[in-house]
Amino acid sequence: MKKLLSALLTVTLLFGCKSEDAAPKEDAPGSHKQELELARSALESGDVRTAISRAFALSEAQPDLHEARVLLANAYILDGKSVEALLEANRVIKADPKLAGAWAAKCAALSAQARHEEGIEACEQTLTLDPKQGAALKNLAGIHGAMKNWKKQGEMLERLKGVQPDDAKVRIAVASNQAAQGDTTAAIKEAKAGLERDPKNVNLLFFIAQASWENDEIDDAIEYSELAVKFAPERTEVLQLFQRAFTVKVAAVLTCAHGPSPWTRDQKKVALASTPIRGVQGVISFQRFYKEFKLERDFKRRLKQAVARCQPAKVQEVPVPGQAPAPPEKPGAAPAAPERPPAAPAQAP
Repeated sequence: MKKLLSALLTVTLLFGCKSEDAAPKEDAPGSHKQELELARSALESGDVRTAISRAFALSEAQPDLHEARVLLANAYILDGKSVEALLEANRVIKADPKLAGAWAAKCAALSAQARHEEGIEACEQTLTLDPKQGAALKNLAGIHGAMKNWKKQGEMLERLKGVQPDDAKVRIAVASNQAAQGDTTAAIKEAKAGLERDPKNVNLLFFIAQASWENDEIDDAIEYSELAVKFAPERTEVLQLFQRAFTVKVAAVLTCAHGPSPWTRDQKKVALASTPIRGVQGVISFQRFYKEFKLERDFKRRLKQAVARCQPAKVQEVPVPGQAPAPPEKPGAAPAAPERPPAAPAQAP
């Protein structure tokens, strides 16, 4: 679970420097309005330097045009210049303390500087002025995640989901938060709800595949990682998860039917025929995957779990490659304690 959640950490922490929809729209006369729209278009298209150049020139020419300074602050944030962004945001707040976009920009700048307590205050002030301010909700969720306050983060993400129900990144962030709080079942359910709106979203598919893998739900891990590979064959981490899950499935079928490896070629063909998976052809692919993964501790544990579900008696027969078979237990010996699940991760997505 640690590995899954550390991978998902990035999703939520990215919210700590988001600034979209943080600039209010004001009336600007003539050419100034046109220049403002050009700066905004540049920012929305990812041309941050052009946005900075245009917004800076406009704010110098029209010091009272607050929207230009807010847009400039947002552009600075996206360019990694949080100090400059904070200066611009504070200038606007001093002139108009009730402008939600300026507080949102300040929230984002403080979040980027890891000034958590001040960032929370700025974000909360934004939400007081505009309760549905998406940028502030994202930044506040990111700050609470960085502070490991999962419950508060979850509250902000639920509010954000109400504001942006079709945003797949928000759905993944909500699901990641639920997983961080130990409720992987709810996390998978949340991600599947996101898939209903965006059935080809690779990140949602991969999230479900990873969470299913962590829950030892091998069939679901295969299904969702296979779909993700179909839509994004270049994603090597998705492909590797699919290969591992597929190999566990086939090796478990073989172990339950015939005992531990080695298995004959005909036995492998029969097992592969009963596990029809697109993208895996023949015995050679399975042998290559099994050779690559069989020494991994995590793979061995999951194979053992899979064998236990299909034929418990075979669990004791699954060998550890490179080790001599364990001697039989003495009569009356106490059974070994079950392996404890990994601790909750230090960071949430």
